[in-house]
Amino acid sequence: MQLLDDALESDQFRVLIFRHKCALIEGRERKEDKPRVFIDSELCLGDECGCNRLCSRVFGCPGLIWDAQKQRATIDEVVCTRCGVCATICPKGAIQLEKPPKKKAAKT
Repeated sequence: MQLLDDALESDQFRVLIFRHKCALIEGRERKEDKPRVFIDSELCLGDECGCNRLCSRVFGCPGLIWDAQKQRATIDEVVCTRCGVCATICPKGAIQLEKPPKKKAAKT
């Protein structure tokens, strides 16, 4: 991480080669259905949470953004890859995964 931080702060041209694809690219390439990620507005306390906006400020996922008008985190569904990692870091459980509808059994 220190190498990445140094490269981003440098005003010189740098190239970083990673071993793995960016999660955004990898997520878009997957064909499988994943649950939609959303924020429960009743559970999200914004700055009053005490987590210091861990989801939108610290976690750094581009799919999680801070809505200054609502004073709450929100999901940018265009950017979100539905990986679900953010749902595991929210201390209040406000970031949730939509449960997929139950599939009906095929009649035989």
